[in-house]
Amino acid sequence: DGSEYDIYLQDYGNLNYGENFGYCNSENNNDPLNGSSYIVMDNEFEANDYYTEELGTIQLTVAHEFFHAIQRAYENICSGSDPDLWFYEMTSTWIEDVLVPDTNDYLFWEDEFFDSPNQTTNISSTDGYSIALFGHYLSTIVEEEWDESNSTIIKEIWEDFASTGSAINSMEQVL
Repeated sequence: DGSEYDIYLQDYGNLNYGENFGYCNSENNNDPLNGSSYIVMDNEFEANDYYTEELGTIQLTVAHEFFHAIQRAYENICSGSDPDLWFYEMTSTWIEDVLVPDTNDYLFWEDEFFDSPNQTTNISSTDGYSIALFGHYLSTIVEEEWDESNSTIIKEIWEDFASTGSAINSMEQVL
């Protein structure tokens, strides 16, 4: 009936380990940062192009990119220059591991953060992918919810973010 969420497949060719799993894009050319969206993903997920096995990589890509679509309901989706880009990517990478827990692909991005100790003082200077463990910390340690599928803290931060427009201020408010 056409009400399904659209996911398109495209041949990305040979990639350099995780170069581009997929992306979430707006259907609204007049307002490309807001509104309904669709996902474009690699059509093959060749074994040598990704850190994890093909099926797991497909599942985590759908989880990550669909969470970007959900984020549009809370806040105009960020652009590459948005100061809160780290928050969009951190929470989308965190949800990958919540929904596809056996894949652990996000661990391959952690080195960038942990190899640069000076970033620990400014969370907003990260790429977001590298700090997905912080989402787990918020859910399991701060919220004390060991079954993260029942966790609400990330949702609460997103709900506050929708009204404040600042991820840092929203985190401080919820915490």
